[in-house]
Amino acid sequence: METTCAQYNKLLSDICQWLKGHRITQIRVLALWIYGLFQAEHCSLYKVAKHLPLRTNKASKIQRLKSPGIVVKEIYSKIIEVMLEKWNGKSLDIDMDRTEWGVFNLLLCGIAYGKRVLPLGWRLLNHAGNSSFEEQKELLDSIRPILPEKCQISLLGDGEFKSVELMRYTLANGWDFNLGQSKSTWMKYPSGKWEQLKKLKVSEGNPCYYQGVFLTKEHEFGPVNVMAYWDRDKKRVRYAATSRRACRATLNWGKRRSWIEATFRDFKSGGFQLESSRLTKPDRMNRLLLVMAITYLWCYHGDRLYAPMCINLREKKGSSFWYDIVE
Repeated sequence: METTCAQYNKLLSDICQWLKGHRITQIRVLALWIYGLFQAEHCSLYKVAKHLPLRTNKASKIQRLKSPGIVVKEIYSKIIEVMLEKWNGKSLDIDMDRTEWGVFNLLLCGIAYGKRVLPLGWRLLNHAGNSSFEEQKELLDSIRPILPEKCQISLLGDGEFKSVELMRYTLANGWDFNLGQSKSTWMKYPSGKWEQLKKLKVSEGNPCYYQGVFLTKEHEFGPVNVMAYWDRDKKRVRYAATSRRACRATLNWGKRRSWIEATFRDFKSGGFQLESSRLTKPDRMNRLLLVMAITYLWCYHGDRLYAPMCINLREKKGSSFWYDIVE
């Protein structure tokens, strides 16, 4: 497969290092997909093929992109391990959230970084609507072995992840948490008094903080700390339970959970146009998500050799997605 494109050849070399011992035919397919997806800014097979740095016709390019033998979990786990080996921070915040489009319901978790989330893992759920604790636990269990032991891990999520079971799970693993809560949740004060969160007196600019409380009459889980604040964007009060001290600093830290929304936009209408895909089979969608996730990591952590291409592409397209990614 002949190409003189320096960026593609460097990418191919990097992936070979990330996936030592893996089949070179699959590595080449991955490199072509990543390069083409980045250039096309669209997940369409035909648009990706158009941007491949190959001296061949369109039909041949499309054929080269088809490789049903790719094992998603195995490949992505190896790449994430390489990335985390270079993680220098003392802490690592994990955002978890869910998004739906077409026939798919995606549960994803990743590292909160640069007002985006770098994907660590995902699951395509076989139903619509909220994920269960069992599905959340399965996803977190799949990434837990590769998380750096030297880091303090924290889990961030909105009200979908409010369950006592999930809070217990994080504490059992030595993690911190900041998880949204429903306004109907009952809170028990240290004095023994019970009150629903919706009864708390919250106004714009005046958040409320509660230390050492217990949540839900069923479980009386605690002691935990609770924060209630006015969300200016959503125009409503939000509630969160946290293992950290309830204070302004923790409130600001917990807002990182919204960074995953920007990543979902990047995957969908703001970047790779995922919702325009005509795929309906989970195995094919998982392979597409694999390519998109690796491309996303590459945008953030690629060698400086890629920077001129990132900047040129940003200026050419004028897209906020590419501007945010490479800034």
